[in-house]
Amino acid sequence: MEWQTTPILVGELDGRHSDEFVLFSGHLDSWEVGAMDNGSANATMLEVGRLLAMHRDGLYRGLRLVFWSGHSHGRYSGSTWYVDNHWEELYDRCVAHVNVDSTGARGATFYANFPANLASAPSPKRLSTATPAKRAAPAVRAARRHELQRRGHPRSS
Repeated sequence: MEWQTTPILVGELDGRHSDEFVLFSGHLDSWEVGAMDNGSANATMLEVGRLLAMHRDGLYRGLRLVFWSGHSHGRYSGSTWYVDNHWEELYDRCVAHVNVDSTGARGATFYANFPANLASAPSPKRLSTATPAKRAAPAVRAARRHELQRRGHPRSS
């Protein structure tokens, strides 16, 4: 078997007052029919992009829509490659990341595993307000710092 390129679709709306952006992402690939996972999220992302494009002159920050492939069949190859190759830009300019997956269906009111998931979820009061870089594991932070130093980046200290 040979390595293959995983396609990634990226759309951007620039902000008018800042080069910062919100990353809004979801996976394209699906198992079986895929209407829920992840077709519903792809439709949600497209609609958010369409609506914000109508008001682009009022956007303070930009919006970057990224549709990953390789989520199900490539063990997250699309999102992994993207972050590996854009991590410095994400560190410098991305103010939030919203991942969209299976946004719901008409009449969907019961999820058999939801109470168990809810019980193990962290309390909103306990969620960290630290930046993503500060929440990263120490080894990851050290690797980032080393790479920033290697590139002579001002945030390397």
